[in-house]
Amino acid sequence: MDLRNSVLTRCNPAQMSVILGLSNICNLNCIYCPRESINAKYQNGYIEEAVYNKAIKFCKETGIRNICLLSAGETTLHPDWMNKVRTLITQGFAVNIPSNFAKQFTWEEAEVLAQCASLAVSIDTADPEVLLRLRKGLKLSNIAYNMSLIRAAAASLKVPCPPITWVGVVSNISIASNMKRFAHFAIGCKASGINLIPLQMSAELMESKDIDWITRQSVDVLRKFIGDLGECEQILLSSGLSFNVSPSLLEDVKNSILKRLGDPNTTREPEVLQLQGLNEVFSYAHTLKAIPGETRDCDTPWSTLMIPHTGEIIACCYMENVIGHLDDGRSAQEILNGKEAQELRTSLLEGNLRPVCTACPRGAITSPAAFIQKIGARLNVRFN
Repeated sequence: MDLRNSVLTRCNPAQMSVILGLSNICNLNCIYCPRESINAKYQNGYIEEAVYNKAIKFCKETGIRNICLLSAGETTLHPDWMNKVRTLITQGFAVNIPSNFAKQFTWEEAEVLAQCASLAVSIDTADPEVLLRLRKGLKLSNIAYNMSLIRAAAASLKVPCPPITWVGVVSNISIASNMKRFAHFAIGCKASGINLIPLQMSAELMESKDIDWITRQSVDVLRKFIGDLGECEQILLSSGLSFNVSPSLLEDVKNSILKRLGDPNTTREPEVLQLQGLNEVFSYAHTLKAIPGETRDCDTPWSTLMIPHTGEIIACCYMENVIGHLDDGRSAQEILNGKEAQELRTSLLEGNLRPVCTACPRGAITSPAAFIQKIGARLNVRFN
């Protein structure tokens, strides 16, 4: 059997998670959020109950036990979110909830969150004024309070507090210039770690006067940012916290440095990418375009499925690569390893990327050989 095919057909549900959105209603208005461009037209702002129930049934049939309640809006604004989470936990699912922590949770809400497998908080900086300006409504004090409340609730329930990871979007130079303070604040708030991701920069934001783009800074500023990241890593790891930086963020910063140094052989112009996500066309002018023969370091088709309000089953962060539908008549296993799913995985393994993957704002550029080894290790496939 061809080694790539052995990787291709081995999709282990135990290693997968499903991202399911409950609502598109949000209590913030972040200046860089593309939510309005890709706004899912939920009925009354929420996923239909029938679609939700079918999605949970799909997870049960496949054996997928990890569910991430990640919405276009704020999950904890759904009127029945607590009952849904309690039911999922009772049924044996590991539930992850990303939240902006903008509202002050009640004790009951904190108890539900304390029983989740993990939590992720949207926070970009330890500067309260910058955070309030960028996310328009998010108070740093509310995040600190909610984290303490969840820890207290976990102690009351006599359960371990779930890991609470901070996820920061690095867009503004005001964020990048205070990274070490951000690291120390995470330690003080007893976060589990920090994940930094790049801004998926929509074309209409390119000329925004509200954002002082980090990738447009001088070489000295960009080099200092890279140095600060190294110091942040040391600060966090020495205190037992994790620190992850998106490879595509580093790729963007490196390319910006090289471009300013005038190196024509190693710089590439960012690709303007047109996406059809949820029937709304929007553009990203963010990242480097992979050339023929290269691939993207993206294991999403092996690790993550997204099920939006439409009932589509999508193996792509940008809602482009549909591999099935909850109502298409196939079994869950047939969808996981069906023609659509296999063709998508093949395109990544062989470096024959689809347009949406060629200029994806997430996965870093890599070689097919390196990527095959990575996926092989993930799925325990031996390469001789």
